[in-house]
Amino acid sequence: MIKLPIANQLPQLPRLPLALLLSLPLLFLAATCQPSLVKRTEGQVKRIEMSKAPCFGSCPVFKLSIYANGIAVYEGERFTEKVGVYAKKLDPVAFQSLIKAFEEANLWQYPSIFRSEIPDLPTITIIWTDAEGNTKEIKGKEGRPQEVIELENMLDKIAESNSGWIQEVGEGNGLPAGAIANEIIVQLAPNVDPQVWVIPYGKQNLTLKEPISPSSNFWLVTYDNNIIPPQEMIDWLRKDPYVISAEFNKTVSGRR
Repeated sequence: MIKLPIANQLPQLPRLPLALLLSLPLLFLAATCQPSLVKRTEGQVKRIEMSKAPCFGSCPVFKLSIYANGIAVYEGERFTEKVGVYAKKLDPVAFQSLIKAFEEANLWQYPSIFRSEIPDLPTITIIWTDAEGNTKEIKGKEGRPQEVIELENMLDKIAESNSGWIQEVGEGNGLPAGAIANEIIVQLAPNVDPQVWVIPYGKQNLTLKEPISPSSNFWLVTYDNNIIPPQEMIDWLRKDPYVISAEFNKTVSGRR
């Protein structure tokens, strides 16, 4: 069992301004009050969907849906930077360019399934719904037409972009709105050395990112949510006898 040295044996940590500390709860509250983009997709036609299934390795597993009102919803499962449910409003010009590319590709000329003899590759499914409501699905691994690969690349650029995404509540993770899946704010017991406390969590790649309130032993920690799901990680921390409290960190955005 690891003996935890007392915190006052560490170098004195810088104190955050009192005004900033007092504003933190209000900032977190503001994040939870953001209007849900996912909610705005209710009743909307899903024009485009792309999903990538698991492979034998570390292939990204996710689903990207794009609706008629230009809202994109990303559901990251594992081996992707965004784990959980995210949404954003696409740029209108980029959205119309994407719709035009799908219209010009004429996906109806291709079979719905492309058979594969390579089991290690991920299965990629693309579903297109035209303006009349007709739906075409194309599923496969290697051997798909170049026009389909180009559409996949366009969707990958949207999925992999880091700007504009807001994490929302979803079935896949059950996280609160605005929660950052791999960042947790923990309050450690007063006499706990945080540098030593993280050692037993090496398998989860738990690391100290920055102090939030050194005087109260609040820390922002990160971990690898491809190794352990967010809800399971926070449950572990809340059961830790050296942890007073643990909450997901949250994004903060201005009201629109």
